Amino acid sequence: MARVNKQTSPASNKRKGKPAITTKAAKLAQGQAARENRVRRPRGRQEVMAAVLDAATALFAARGPASVSVRDLANAAQVNHALVHRHFGSKKAVLRAVLERTATSVASIADRIGDPREGVEQLFAVTAEHENYCRALARAILDGEDPRKLQRDFPTIRKMIELLRSRQADHRIDSNQPEPIFASDARVVIGATSALTLGWLLFEPFVLAATGLDKYTLPEVRARIAQILQVIIDSASNHLPQSSNNKKLASLACGTPGRVSTESL
Repeated sequence: MARVNKQTSPASNKRKGKPAITTKAAKLAQGQAARENRVRRPRGRQEVMAAVLDAATALFAARGPASVSVRDLANAAQVNHALVHRHFGSKKAVLRAVLERTATSVASIADRIGDPREGVEQLFAVTAEHENYCRALARAILDGEDPRKLQRDFPTIRKMIELLRSRQADHRIDSNQPEPIFASDARVVIGATSALTLGWLLFEPFVLAATGLDKYTLPEVRARIAQILQVIIDSASNHLPQSSNNKKLASLACGTPGRVSTESL
């Protein structure tokens, strides 16, 4: 008896749950779709560097620079680890590039600020949008990194100091005092507002829970923090005395806002 060869038709394949691929074109189309679904790896210098910086920002913020290796950076960025060395040179150079990238972005906004009171509010909002930068910076400092080696320039801080000094000059307050520094020194004031901004954003969940402010919306609370920053600028422009007498300054700090004497102590 002759043997009958059964041919499987597309219809029978479909009934058995198999895909009905009958042409070369269909197979090619399926392969193309599969390739497009794969994650595209960064190519070229610019793409590779951007991918490494994005990955580094997240990893440094989550684990700290000391706990992240070059290979970790490469894996997260989906690039060969040799490319990290080629384009950056070292892990520390990557960290420096991460901090400088955000600093440059913030500085571009600071360039458009013409008043220190307006500036602290805007910079608080902008810094809040870069939470990973704040965390990466904090972890780097805790790891013992020297900030002067991590960031070559501090354009935003410098601009704010210049703006406050200009405003103080309008109110005839001399912030260019010889050492020791005074409470109204623009460097001290901007340093304090910077510390409040960074510290608040780093410890915000804890502070909200500890103070009961977590029953309010985050925008509401942050708006009040921005107002406090503005009060500090106003006080430095109008009220703080030219004195290094800590006892008298402490007394003034606990006084009623708006009633601080402008007379030199």
